Amino acid sequence: MKVLVIDDDPAILELVTQYLSLSAQHEVRAEHSARDALAAVGEPGAVFDCFLVDIQMPGVDGITLVEFIRERPEYRHTPIIMLTAMEDKDHVDRAFAAGATDYVTKPFDFYDLQIRIHAAGEAAEAKARHSSEAGPDPDVGEADLARGSRLDDPISLPEVEGAIDYGEFENYVRQLLNRRLYRVSAIAVKIGGVEQIHAQFSPEDFRALIHDVAQEVRTALLAVGGILTYRGNGIFLCVPDRRLQGRRNAMQKALNKRHRVVHPTLGRIPSSLYVGDQVPLGTGTGAGVLASLELAIESVEAQNPGLGDLLDAPKRFLNNDRLNDGTGQWDDGAGEPLM
Repeated sequence: MKVLVIDDDPAILELVTQYLSLSAQHEVRAEHSARDALAAVGEPGAVFDCFLVDIQMPGVDGITLVEFIRERPEYRHTPIIMLTAMEDKDHVDRAFAAGATDYVTKPFDFYDLQIRIHAAGEAAEAKARHSSEAGPDPDVGEADLARGSRLDDPISLPEVEGAIDYGEFENYVRQLLNRRLYRVSAIAVKIGGVEQIHAQFSPEDFRALIHDVAQEVRTALLAVGGILTYRGNGIFLCVPDRRLQGRRNAMQKALNKRHRVVHPTLGRIPSSLYVGDQVPLGTGTGAGVLASLELAIESVEAQNPGLGDLLDAPKRFLNNDRLNDGTGQWDDGAGEPLM
């Protein structure tokens, strides 16, 4: 793997270069600034398989550099791992929103870094394969991801502020929980009747609907800030900056009022948006993160059950005390730094 490391600290550059070159057998190039990195990326024949990017650098910072790299079609899916001392949630949010694949804080363990690089590379390869299978022309843009896609396929939404791909979303949530600096909760939103909509809409129209609903969800649930993703099967997952205040039913009603203005009929298919409960996210382990996200999804599925759900309702959701107490009351007592 050919890796480009960008950091203004010569000691970090030397250490990372030596480890990745000697122990991990990667071909490594080091640059001291975003300007030098962009020059390297623009060199004829230069192709990099992974980027390690510091955030705090003179001139152009690392997050802006990520945005510049993602603008190049050949690096749309290439792993970009932030390698930084910045731990606050604002930097984590901005980095993932700009297109970062993962986020590693200094001081770091070199073996763990190698594992993260390998995992990011595998995820990027899978994403690139899916993109090529969806359409022959890579220059069409992200709309090609919906061409011929299955209902359960995630869809990228680069046009939506704060929207990231689902694979990166899992990494993002792990970063928040690993730091234990913030109490965060996940909320799921589902499009009712999505099976009929997917079957009757063209791939382009279906993706346009997903884009519009993502904008609606961001306006209604993430006015306080936060990150969202589209997971597939008509389900969006959100992590607001603060726990939301008010009743879930009122938020769902307001969201549907806007939804019916944007999509009054959806052809002849009746459709509503369903909002689940705010589910506090658990431990920073991979299993804990996925379990918490599944609870958020179960919550919204319970608001809009299909036949299979009615026959086999998850008992753990009905009895789980991690959800709210049944009143639907949301509060803003989380998302604040722990003292």
